[in-house]
Amino acid sequence: MSHTAGTVIVSVSSILMIAASLWVLISGSSQEYYQPWNVPFGSFYLRIDPLSALFLLLLGVVGGLSALYSHAYFSEEKTHRSLAGYWFFYFILFGGMSLVFTAYNGVLFLMAWEGMSLASFFLVLHENHREEVRKAGWIYFVATHGGTAFLLVLFGIIGSSLEVWDFNAFQYPAVGGTFLFILAWIGFGTKGVLGVLYGLGKRDMKEILAYSSIEHIGIIGMGLGVGLYGMSRSLGVAALLGFTACLFHVINHGFLKSSLFLGAGSVLHATHTGNIEELGGLFKKLPKTGALFGLSSFGIAGLPPLNGFVGEFLLLLSVVALCIQGRAFLDIFLALVVLLSLGIIGGGSVACFTRLFGVTFLGEPRKDKEIHPIERGTWIFPLYILAGSNFLMGIGSLGLAPLVFGAVVSTLPDISYQTAIDTVRILRQTLLPLGMLGVLFLSVLFLLYRIRNSILKRRSVDSSPTWDCGYILPSPRMQYTGSSFSQPILRLFRGLLQIKEAFHWEGRLFPTSASYASKLYDVAMRTVYEPILRSITKVATRIYGLQEGRNQVYILYIALTLLILMVMFLGGIP
Repeated sequence: MSHTAGTVIVSVSSILMIAASLWVLISGSSQEYYQPWNVPFGSFYLRIDPLSALFLLLLGVVGGLSALYSHAYFSEEKTHRSLAGYWFFYFILFGGMSLVFTAYNGVLFLMAWEGMSLASFFLVLHENHREEVRKAGWIYFVATHGGTAFLLVLFGIIGSSLEVWDFNAFQYPAVGGTFLFILAWIGFGTKGVLGVLYGLGKRDMKEILAYSSIEHIGIIGMGLGVGLYGMSRSLGVAALLGFTACLFHVINHGFLKSSLFLGAGSVLHATHTGNIEELGGLFKKLPKTGALFGLSSFGIAGLPPLNGFVGEFLLLLSVVALCIQGRAFLDIFLALVVLLSLGIIGGGSVACFTRLFGVTFLGEPRKDKEIHPIERGTWIFPLYILAGSNFLMGIGSLGLAPLVFGAVVSTLPDISYQTAIDTVRILRQTLLPLGMLGVLFLSVLFLLYRIRNSILKRRSVDSSPTWDCGYILPSPRMQYTGSSFSQPILRLFRGLLQIKEAFHWEGRLFPTSASYASKLYDVAMRTVYEPILRSITKVATRIYGLQEGRNQVYILYIALTLLILMVMFLGGIP
């Protein structure tokens, strides 16, 4: 398959997916397809409802634009390497994720999940000549299959008395809502705090963005937790606002993080490095990429009037509703816990993306690098669409609210009509002023910009070096580095993190040389994933000797396997 054909197929599929998703969301109807399946606990049961349509809409937009970006990104590579494997696994990933969102049977869901995970694994390993890529791929492999194992156990528990694991037949255990909320906060709130702290300590652009995703999964999880707790306490408005905040942030994060990852890819392609300590001053070479990356950085940091602010503000609103509706000590205590977590995550996110954008695009280059800027065609078009969507969804969040709220209500049939009307009124009274303030703010900025241009048009504008405090030999090494920017923040949380620092100082009053280095270790990586990978490598090395390379030995293996199976299942050899 040609490179262009792969791009066209995914793009057309994305357009069809977007159209079908919008039809389901606007009409509010659901579509089902059911066929018996001769697989234990399985049935071929597909269902598209407003909730799954919302995720399919996100997949269609992001998947289609990523395919267009891939067409530009691999345009040079296709001349000396076949990209058929890349597009093959991209198709499987795209189809697998679609099936994950629409599968209504546990076995079908697990098979789709496994296909999606394996396709992602091979896409991660596309540049397998790099050691760090191979390591990241195997870590991803272990993490996703660990998730598959937990899902299998979950389905086995809640479907233990069923012949077919259809989702509408699952029997959910009676677990208290308070317990569910506490689990959600511990699992997601703590993950959010640690995610933003690890993001502050990393130096690779994509690694920083990956840890930022962990942070925002924490925010999504807290919204889910508020919704679960509100349902258990019959606090309908708080529950609806929590679930709505959760879905709003899913959509916003999908658009924002996709834009940032594509921007990081442009930086990596132009400079051949993702280490921010080696970058700087890229705004002069990549002005369009820098502007769009900066706009998405503002959004992901939760700053108004962009879309990242909306989801977090709705989460705060759900916490306020929880306090007003509940008024019990536990309600207020858990609300304060969410506020504290969200405050740490929000402040850390602003610091994280100020550091990422500032060190990468502002200042002066920290190393002399040959830069190959490309900002045309499908290199920049997906970034314009995603960044523009982030802007529009921020000031026009009221237009998105009916789709999101409709998806929430469709999954909660026990919510009363009056509760839904009260929540809609709160959303309207909140999102409309936010959008109007955003438009007013941007109008003032545009007016000031025009006034500035009109004043400068009548004057001569000269450029000169920045004031250097009287020091006549400034150099790029005198700039803030990413490590020096984040060091004071990370030291506040030293008890939660594993930070290794090394100082070197020669001389006393007038040192001839001095250096400082720091490294932040991921506790989960060192205590969970790396030991598992070492164990897998050790076992694989020991069984490697079984691959003799002779057909006679392989036939013997087959015969022994058949013998064992006959003894186990037939009670002996017939």
